[in-house]
Amino acid sequence: MIKAKSRQLPQKVSVVHFTPTVRRGGAERQLMTIVRNSTAIEHHVISLYMPSQNYLEESESIRVIQSHSFIGRVIEFSRIMKEVTPDIVVSWDTLTSLISLICSISKAYCFVNGSIRHGIYQNNIHGLLRKYLAHVSKIVIANSKAGLRANQLSQGYVLYNGVDKKFDKENTHRDEVDIQDCVRVKPFYMVSIANMVPYKDYPTIFRAMDRLRCQGIITHLIAIGDGKLRSQYEQYARDLKILDLVSFIGNIPNPESYLAKCDIFVHSSKGEGCPNAVLEAMYAGLPVIASNTGGTSEVIEDNGILYNYGNDEELSTAIKLLYQESETRKNMAERSYQIVLKKYSAEVMIINYEHLIHSIFAGESTARDLMVRI
Repeated sequence: MIKAKSRQLPQKVSVVHFTPTVRRGGAERQLMTIVRNSTAIEHHVISLYMPSQNYLEESESIRVIQSHSFIGRVIEFSRIMKEVTPDIVVSWDTLTSLISLICSISKAYCFVNGSIRHGIYQNNIHGLLRKYLAHVSKIVIANSKAGLRANQLSQGYVLYNGVDKKFDKENTHRDEVDIQDCVRVKPFYMVSIANMVPYKDYPTIFRAMDRLRCQGIITHLIAIGDGKLRSQYEQYARDLKILDLVSFIGNIPNPESYLAKCDIFVHSSKGEGCPNAVLEAMYAGLPVIASNTGGTSEVIEDNGILYNYGNDEELSTAIKLLYQESETRKNMAERSYQIVLKKYSAEVMIINYEHLIHSIFAGESTARDLMVRI
């Protein structure tokens, strides 16, 4: 890590967050949590796109880059930087990192590459560019150690995601739902929250459910999320003759209400950084069964079970264990809640974020509790 020149802190450090979009997604959710709750930092959000479905509240506004060409975006972003004059620019994906890095050459701001949001390396042009930009950036923030490792970085900062208070199991203001409306009899309720895209792995969960059904163990999955593979997943469940055991809920504004009614959380994914859905389930007081990929093992301790990605036999064994051992399930559930309170609440993330930003601006070589050397 290259030391910056030591400076005296202003009343508030000014930070521009440069994001590709504020659509509904894990990175965008974390960004807006930071912006809304970090009062010690002056925040500005600049986005390349403004989708109709987004995380903005009615009173919030952001700057949107109007140009659609790369050169045009560089020129427009540079002009906005002259106007805003931030102390620090944090990029949230590969394209915004490239634009920010180019403009930082002639601008008086500190560039922070925050594009590493996955715990696996994508072996394609996009993944190669992200890795290259991370290596040429002086300061890198990832949301997991696995992300740094996957991009072969020897060191960097790790800022774990924080969970919104609405997922707190003690929250009594959540919407009430009756999940028994989804099924004819009361089985063992499992829930999963994941976009229905290629690297999210519902088929393994379905195969595990089929294995359990053949053993006389009836489980029911509440599948929250949507995406281009939804129809394929529905057909997959139909072919296994378990479609009546899966409720495809789609994207909903109140997933915490469903989490509160279920017995366990199941997560199957090819790769994760710091998995929001897992943390949200933990905050809701659920034991977790998850594929051992990316940064998932960094947040799962004695509150859950990890299995090898794609191995439905291992997954079914883990589900069966929690199905049969209610005391183990209860203990894991309480541990999930306590782990989030201690390490992954939104409040903890904001404290760590502000500490990190102030350390970077002041030119301190390390915020030691957040610096990771691989």
